[in-house]
Amino acid sequence: MDAAIKKFQKSIGVNPVKMSSIVDVTYEAGNPIDASKVLDTLIHVYLAMHTEAYASGKQEGYEQVIGQDMADLERLEHEQTRIRLDNQLYDIAAQRAALIQQRVDAQAHFNDVIDRKVTLEQRIGALSKSQAAVPSTTVSSETDQRFQGGVKTIVQPNLLAQQVKQELIMDQVELAPLADEVTRYRSLIAGHGHELDRLERADTELRLNKAHIDNIQANLQALRQRLDQARTEDELDQARMTSVVQVSPALTPDKPASPKPLTFMAAGMACGLLAAGGVIGLAIVTRGTVYTEIGLERQFGLPVLASVDLIAERTDRKSAVPK
Repeated sequence: MDAAIKKFQKSIGVNPVKMSSIVDVTYEAGNPIDASKVLDTLIHVYLAMHTEAYASGKQEGYEQVIGQDMADLERLEHEQTRIRLDNQLYDIAAQRAALIQQRVDAQAHFNDVIDRKVTLEQRIGALSKSQAAVPSTTVSSETDQRFQGGVKTIVQPNLLAQQVKQELIMDQVELAPLADEVTRYRSLIAGHGHELDRLERADTELRLNKAHIDNIQANLQALRQRLDQARTEDELDQARMTSVVQVSPALTPDKPASPKPLTFMAAGMACGLLAAGGVIGLAIVTRGTVYTEIGLERQFGLPVLASVDLIAERTDRKSAVPK
């Protein structure tokens, strides 16, 4: 696998075109058709990956979350309306104050009835004792000759006993309905207590509901800001996604990419010239022949007094050429 990857990397070429945003992609293969297929497949895969990278659709995720929060918000608002209607709530503070005042008034009346009842019961008890101690009639006598012995016995109702009896009857009549009033006020106080408890429970539910609504509304505000940012990013990603296109399909050249005879010939000539120059320079450096007086002085470390040119003889003996 590694060898195939290295071979593919050597065969492919990516070169930017100067003064443009175009990239030239080439691939060398023995068969031009295979090279075209490889390039078309490579460009297709690159475009698909580029589209996938910049087609994330961030705003869709935010829209789904916002839709869910909107549904929860609507449900909570319906729940809030139901709580108010079921508990007949219009102004919790005013209703609470009214119920507390009503319970205070009922408690005051209850205490007053209890005091009256206790007072009447005590009076009835005292009158009952007095009634038992006071005789119902009084007996008196007076002299009267018409009666035997000259004495007339007069039996009369006892006014004090009658007064005690009358007061006793009045207190009993007044006491009779007080028991019902005690029961009624006790039930009324208990009812006010239940109403206050119900009001407090409903108020607690409304507070929790309101806290959830406020939390969702704050979350919605933050999500809408992120949604706007996501839309901007998606628009930029859309621009990036559409900015990369295949300008033209892979084209097979009329001539093979390699070998290149002219290039190789020029390179061979240049290498030959360089090699020949190197050989000549090496021969000059390694040869022991001295060509100048300065070289001779350096070679032997002695000054040169005179030098004689080499004269070559010719057959016509007309001229001599130094060597």
